[in-house]
Amino acid sequence: MAVRVRRDTLNGYQKWHHNRQRLRVLIAENNVSRKKWKMGKVVELYFDQDGIARTAKMKKLRA
Repeated sequence: MAVRVRRDTLNGYQKWHHNRQRLRVLIAENNVSRKKWKMGKVVELYFDQDGIARTAKMKKLRA
């Protein structure tokens, strides 16, 4: 299982540095077509020493 993140969200644009509610992600699975990927919800973010969230705890949403 892997999480896909759009590349432009990894770039550090100033206007994107604000808190957002209800962050949703696509959960990619091997041998499954993209239209069948499941949605997930970020439950908790884990920040590194720089204060940037690089790891997240997720919960699968119902299909």
